[in-house]
Amino acid sequence: MAETQQKIGARAAGAHALTAKVVTIIEARPKSVPAQLRALWRYRHLYWPLMLDLSVKKYRGMMLGIWWVVIRPIVPMTIAVFTFTVVTSVETDGIPYIIFYLSGAMTWTLFQSTMNFGARTLMWTSGIVQKTYFPKLMIPLASLGVPVLEFLVVFVLFIVALVAVYFKTGFFYLRIDAAILLLPVMFFMATLMSLAIGMVLGVIALLLRDVLYTLTYVIQLFMFLTPVFYPMSAIPEGYRWLVYLINPLAAIMETTRWTITGHGEMDILFLLYSCVSIMVMFVVSVLLFFRAEDYLGELI
Repeated sequence: MAETQQKIGARAAGAHALTAKVVTIIEARPKSVPAQLRALWRYRHLYWPLMLDLSVKKYRGMMLGIWWVVIRPIVPMTIAVFTFTVVTSVETDGIPYIIFYLSGAMTWTLFQSTMNFGARTLMWTSGIVQKTYFPKLMIPLASLGVPVLEFLVVFVLFIVALVAVYFKTGFFYLRIDAAILLLPVMFFMATLMSLAIGMVLGVIALLLRDVLYTLTYVIQLFMFLTPVFYPMSAIPEGYRWLVYLINPLAAIMETTRWTITGHGEMDILFLLYSCVSIMVMFVVSVLLFFRAEDYLGELI
């Protein structure tokens, strides 16, 4: 009898130990900026699944599917090279136009695709936003999957163009020196600027869906203020400061081309202005997004 009671007591203690390990903690959503940043790190395991889910949603229902990652960069490259080599000509600071265009298109593709994609991610994830908590800033940050793939496609096209031009002309239009270390910084700055604009537009689009329809036209207009198809030397010297002032991406683009090919210009003053402006823009956008996060469930 005593042994039976001991066995029953041991089983009860074991069951109690198992149930004691199951603990549910209900916490309020972090309010302060440091707490929200810590939450981003705590939920970091959701980043990659969220990025994959957004990438799949972008091409879901399309006949060509993921092949659009390759087609999208190739089509504008073909049109630009044909237009500015066959139809008309543009001064390119002494390098073949295809090298000139692709050396800037890498930065532009990363910027354009990230901003365009990031502005739509909140709408695409409306279901999980309303049902569960996680740091919503992860959504625009997870929009980098497809843009990075498109960037890599343009990078490969650039390498192919370098090799093809080398066999044709005997010149290898690639700068290999310490200046190349600036290249990751320029790509990073372009990404920060696109994320800053994309996350704000994403919140605004929940109130005004027209933003998403007009975004394409705004991007096209902004492209003409950025030295993608033309060099900064094509702008009269007295007006270049205005382009640099209005468009922080202009100095990033021109410096990228100078870093890669050695042609073009790098204005230290305007480059510093662009970097500081972009970082301020990103910090302000993150703070605005944190303020809007309380109302995302109501806006969707």
